[in-house]
Amino acid sequence: MQRAKPSEELLVLALDTSTAVLAAALTRGGEVLASVQSPAERNHSAHVVPAVQKLLADAGISPGQLDGIAAGIGPGSYTGVRIAASVAKTLAWAWKLPIVGVSTLEALAVGAWREHAGQGSEAAAASHGGAADAAASAVAGSMELAGAGVQADPDRDRPGAAQPDTDRNQRRTVLAGADAVVASWAVPLIDARRGQAYTALFAASGREGWQRLETDAIRLASDWARRLYERLEITNAAERPERIVFTGDLEKQEGSISLLESLLAGLPGGAPAVARQPHVMEGRSAAWLGSRRLAGGEADDAHAFVPNYTQLAEAEAKLLEKPGEA
Repeated sequence: MQRAKPSEELLVLALDTSTAVLAAALTRGGEVLASVQSPAERNHSAHVVPAVQKLLADAGISPGQLDGIAAGIGPGSYTGVRIAASVAKTLAWAWKLPIVGVSTLEALAVGAWREHAGQGSEAAAASHGGAADAAASAVAGSMELAGAGVQADPDRDRPGAAQPDTDRNQRRTVLAGADAVVASWAVPLIDARRGQAYTALFAASGREGWQRLETDAIRLASDWARRLYERLEITNAAERPERIVFTGDLEKQEGSISLLESLLAGLPGGAPAVARQPHVMEGRSAAWLGSRRLAGGEADDAHAFVPNYTQLAEAEAKLLEKPGEA
């Protein structure tokens, strides 16, 4: 079996058509070689293949050089989630490449968190080539240490501790960046009409990395706000995030965000700040998530690759509601 490359060496093609934006990117590690971001919700099927061709041409990359394909699998637009999945599985089969599915909600969340984390940090921007990149690198670094069986523990850097210089320097660099990352929750919201939203919950911190806390699901928005409050309520005050970053369909979901803010006003022990981060889907976020899976040796079955529909299409639901229909 071929040994998986580290994520920073992987050349990945990523695409997502689950939202109003067609997002695609070609990345190697954290570097974006080419990207497409096109707001053409009703024409994704017509534009996705030309977008892939343009990415490869702009970067001077041939399909044979790719290490894998990452495809956003939703949830989101019923038609949209099928487009990226169908194109990605066809390309993976034709080009004999591994394919991995990534959550559209997670890609949306990590992109918005990355933007929010980079705001107002001039020092990080100067020393790391961008505050957002610095924050993301710190989180990724903590995850890599954990994945290698190394705990991000400051006690290991105590004077006199026996460890190789390279190991010690790597850990100190990661820990220094980790301390600068504000512990946050990221909550993506894609409007699902009728007071509902496709949503999930993620956490980002320099010490723990990027983690999923709640699964992708369609939820009543008001119930979701109360669930987030209840989760904070049972969490030790010292372990709560410093901020909650909402993103996605913010205007359509303002009611639930405001509801959470009103509930937080009475939270004992102090409440996190609530932030609204405008953000549209980026291919680079799907590529980052896909690279993590590929670097771990994961791959989905191209022939059985299907999107996450989350719920039946409205037409199917109405059909099933008809008397006498099975």
